[in-house]
Formats: sequence, structure tokens, C-alpha cells
Amino acid sequence: MRCLTLAENLMQHGAEVHFIARAHAGNLVSLIASKGFHCHLLPALPHAAGKQHGQNGSEGQNRHAAWLGCDWKTDCEETSRIIRSLGDVAWLIIDHYALDADWERGQRPNVRRIMVIDDLADRPHECDLLLDQNVLDNDSTRYLDRVPSGSRLLLGPRYALLRPQFLTFRERGKRQGDEAPRLFVFFGGVDATGETGKFLTAWAALERPGLVAEVVLGIRNAQRSAMRQFASGLRGIRIHDHVDNMAELMARADYAFGASGSTVWERFCIGLNSSITSVANNQTELALQLASNDLIDFLGNWTDTTAESYLQALQGLDPGSGLLSRRRARIMQCVDGLGLDRVTRVMLSNTHTPSDCPATANTPDHG
Repeated sequence: MRCLTLAENLMQHGAEVHFIARAHAGNLVSLIASKGFHCHLLPALPHAAGKQHGQNGSEGQNRHAAWLGCDWKTDCEETSRIIRSLGDVAWLIIDHYALDADWERGQRPNVRRIMVIDDLADRPHECDLLLDQNVLDNDSTRYLDRVPSGSRLLLGPRYALLRPQFLTFRERGKRQGDEAPRLFVFFGGVDATGETGKFLTAWAALERPGLVAEVVLGIRNAQRSAMRQFASGLRGIRIHDHVDNMAELMARADYAFGASGSTVWERFCIGLNSSITSVANNQTELALQLASNDLIDFLGNWTDTTAESYLQALQGLDPGSGLLSRRRARIMQCVDGLGLDRVTRVMLSNTHTPSDCPATANTPDHG
């Protein structure tokens, strides 16, 4: 989704953008096509991840290698054939935990420049530009010895790739009036850990008349039908399938429940306080950072949350408290909604081959 956001903005600046994906179950190729982009589809291979790989070709260092669906050399070769067929490619943008410097070095002859989007900092990269929008504490050592000395680092939510609608609704301010408190609930496009079901179970036991919750079910949520049926008997619950007006729904809410993913920055931009659950291992570090800085209420990892966890959070909720009002001002300072334009400007100002451009020092641009 963040790559789609960046692609749409680049296209508005005159770029021609192509996607490359493998035909795994649950892919978003149809969504990509609906946005006007061509997606080159690599074939799904028999379930065998092949050898794992790491820095300098050593095996076993990339713990995400199995997510690729084949060995990295096969993937690199298949991707190279597609890229070469496109002609002169200014930027290759890589957003995949299973890919690292080995794969990226294989693409060097095919493109002018390479950009990596990462938020784990657990493997080496061969790139000219690296974006990590999830670095809150501005750790300048996070990518030390993991990128070439000439790489430019864009670190922090100052560079969060948010759709323009979030900036629009940020500027409209919070809703006014005496309406009942309204909650926004969204646990990601998949919600594989069933947090929505836990929340709805808690809601069924809640005794707070007048409270309203807008619940968004992600595009790949396998439990959408069951959640709709369950929610049909609950007072105050409004179910939405995958929506394009996420910012509008957030802007008319007083509080949110959600996952510790990229939607964190969307909520921050709007000024929406939230209770957060980590629904994947790579989300926990960010959630703990945010909680330690008193920017969210952290309910814990999905392995520990239950319907009772959400019930207790709902029972103690006071969206109009002075504490949440002060926190709202602080989270809005973290994310101003201009990150997409910042990243786009950096890319468009560096479209020549690396040899034609002065090298940038490996000094982070912090958010």
C-alpha cells in the first residue's frame, strides 16, 4: 500500500511506474491494476523457498528468505529480465523483507539508482537511498555498516508515505458538536490474528450506551463475512469493507483501536489517539517506542491480547480527557503529512546515474 501511494505521486509528476510481484495467494495485483499501473507477475513456484542468504552470499542470515517463494537467485534473474525489457529505468524501488544486498547487487547493471524501503534494519543493502519511516528515536547507528557509504538515509515519520487525503483532513481539524463519542477500528488489511473479532466480542459485553464504532475490514480479511454477521446484532457498530476514504473516517472519530503498522502514522497525522496491538513481530519495536514516549496506549502483542483486554480498554476510555488532548498535539507534531512529497522530491532530484551525481554522505535525514 505504501508503494502504491508513492507510485501515484510519482505518476502525477510525470513518471511511468511499473510493479513487479509474484503470484502468491492473496496478492493485490487487481488493486494495483485498478490504480492504473501495469504489474508484471512472476509465476508462483512450488513451495520451496530455496537456500536462505545473507551478506556476501553467506547462507542463513536473512530470516525472512522463505517469504520470497523461491531462491533469491531465481527471483533476481526473473526480475532482471522484466526490468531490462522496460528500457532505461531511473529507479528500482524495493520493499520486501526477503531481499537484501545480494539480490540488490544483481540489479545494479539494470537500473540507474536503487531505493530500499525497510523498517527492520536487520540485513545489509546495496542502495543509493533508504527510507525507514518507522524510526522514532532518530538512531543514527541503525543502518551503520548495512548500506554503502554513499547512501542517503531518510529516517523517521517526517518521511511517512501517507496518501494526500490525510493532509487534507488534518487541516480541517477535529469534528465539533455534542455527538456521541465515535471510535475508529482497523487492524490492517489481513487481520490474521483476529483482533477485530476480539474487539467485537468485547463490544458485545460493554455497557456504554451511545458509543459508536466505525469498524473497517481489510481487503484481505478472510473473516469479513463472519465479522459482518456477528456485528449485525451489536448496537452502535458500523461495518465498512475496504474503503478509499480512510482519512475521512479517522477524522470524524474521537479515538481508535488498531495495529502497530503504517496506519500509526495515518492516525498521528489526523491527530487521532489510539490503543495499539502489535499483530506481527516486526511491529513490536515501534509499538514499544511509541508507548515509552507516551504517544499511544499499548495493549501488547497479539499473543497476549484477548477480548477482555479490549473490554478493559473500552471501559476506561475517556476520549475527552485533558491527557488525550495534550497527547493529540504531540502526535500531530510527529507527522505533518508532507512525507510523500519530501520523498518524491528527493527521488526526482536524483534521476541520473550514480556516476553523474555527487555522492551523498551516509548521514541520516531524520524525521
